[in-house]
Amino acid sequence: MGNSAIRDHVVDELNKNGIGTVVNYRAIHLLSYFAKALGYRRGDFPNAERIGDETLSLPFYPTMPIHFVDVVTETLARAVSA
Repeated sequence: MGNSAIRDHVVDELNKNGIGTVVNYRAIHLLSYFAKALGYRRGDFPNAERIGDETLSLPFYPTMPIHFVDVVTETLARAVSA
Protein backbone atom coordinates (compact mmCIF):
# COMPACT_ATOMS: atom_id res chain seq x y z
CA MET A 1 0.00 0.00 0.00
CA GLY A 2 1.46 3.39 -1.02
CA ASN A 3 1.70 6.39 1.27
CA SER A 4 -1.44 8.08 -0.07
CA ALA A 5 -3.36 4.78 0.18
CA ILE A 6 -2.32 4.45 3.83
CA ARG A 7 -3.30 8.05 4.48
CA ASP A 8 -6.65 7.57 2.73
CA HIS A 9 -7.32 4.41 4.77
CA VAL A 10 -6.66 6.33 8.00
CA VAL A 11 -8.95 9.17 6.87
CA ASP A 12 -11.70 6.65 6.03
CA GLU A 13 -11.38 4.90 9.38
CA LEU A 14 -11.49 8.16 11.33
CA ASN A 15 -14.48 9.39 9.33
CA LYS A 16 -16.30 6.06 9.90
CA ASN A 17 -15.84 6.67 13.62
CA GLY A 18 -17.36 10.15 13.43
CA ILE A 19 -14.05 12.02 13.46
CA GLY A 20 -14.03 14.55 10.65
CA THR A 21 -10.66 14.28 8.97
CA VAL A 22 -9.69 15.65 5.56
CA VAL A 23 -6.78 16.08 3.22
CA ASN A 24 -6.01 19.81 2.94
CA TYR A 25 -2.49 19.80 1.58
CA ARG A 26 -1.70 18.42 -1.83
CA ALA A 27 1.27 18.89 -4.10
CA ILE A 28 0.15 21.96 -6.05
CA HIS A 29 2.09 21.08 -9.19
CA LEU A 30 -0.03 17.93 -9.57
CA LEU A 31 -3.34 19.77 -9.54
CA SER A 32 -4.88 19.60 -12.99
CA TYR A 33 -4.46 23.30 -13.83
CA PHE A 34 -0.73 23.40 -13.07
CA ALA A 35 -0.07 20.01 -14.59
CA LYS A 36 -1.80 21.02 -17.85
CA ALA A 37 -0.68 24.65 -18.01
CA LEU A 38 2.92 24.14 -16.96
CA GLY A 39 3.55 20.50 -17.79
CA TYR A 40 4.43 19.38 -14.28
CA ARG A 41 4.47 15.66 -13.54
CA ARG A 42 4.86 13.38 -10.56
CA GLY A 43 8.52 13.30 -9.68
CA ASP A 44 9.20 16.97 -10.43
CA PHE A 45 8.93 17.99 -6.76
CA PRO A 46 9.36 14.84 -4.65
CA ASN A 47 9.31 16.56 -1.26
CA ALA A 48 6.02 18.33 -2.02
CA GLU A 49 4.61 15.03 -3.30
CA ARG A 50 5.66 13.12 -0.19
CA ILE A 51 4.09 15.73 2.06
CA GLY A 52 0.92 15.80 -0.04
CA ASP A 53 0.68 12.00 -0.04
CA GLU A 54 1.17 11.62 3.71
CA THR A 55 -0.51 14.61 5.35
CA LEU A 56 -4.01 14.81 6.80
CA SER A 57 -5.78 17.35 8.98
CA LEU A 58 -7.01 16.19 12.36
CA PRO A 59 -9.75 17.95 14.34
CA PHE A 60 -7.79 19.62 17.14
CA TYR A 61 -8.43 23.11 18.48
CA PRO A 62 -7.44 25.03 21.64
CA THR A 63 -10.74 24.59 23.51
CA MET A 64 -11.24 20.95 22.59
CA PRO A 65 -12.14 18.94 25.70
CA ILE A 66 -9.40 16.49 26.70
CA HIS A 67 -11.87 13.61 26.42
CA PHE A 68 -12.29 14.37 22.70
CA VAL A 69 -8.52 14.62 22.26
CA ASP A 70 -8.27 11.14 23.79
CA VAL A 71 -10.97 9.79 21.45
CA VAL A 72 -9.22 11.21 18.38
CA THR A 73 -5.77 9.95 19.37
CA GLU A 74 -7.01 6.48 20.36
CA THR A 75 -8.99 6.12 17.13
CA LEU A 76 -6.01 7.37 15.13
CA ALA A 77 -3.72 4.82 16.80
CA ARG A 78 -6.13 2.00 15.94
CA ALA A 79 -6.49 3.19 12.33
CA VAL A 80 -2.74 3.45 11.82
CA SER A 81 -2.05 0.01 13.28
CA ALA A 82 -4.79 -1.67 11.19
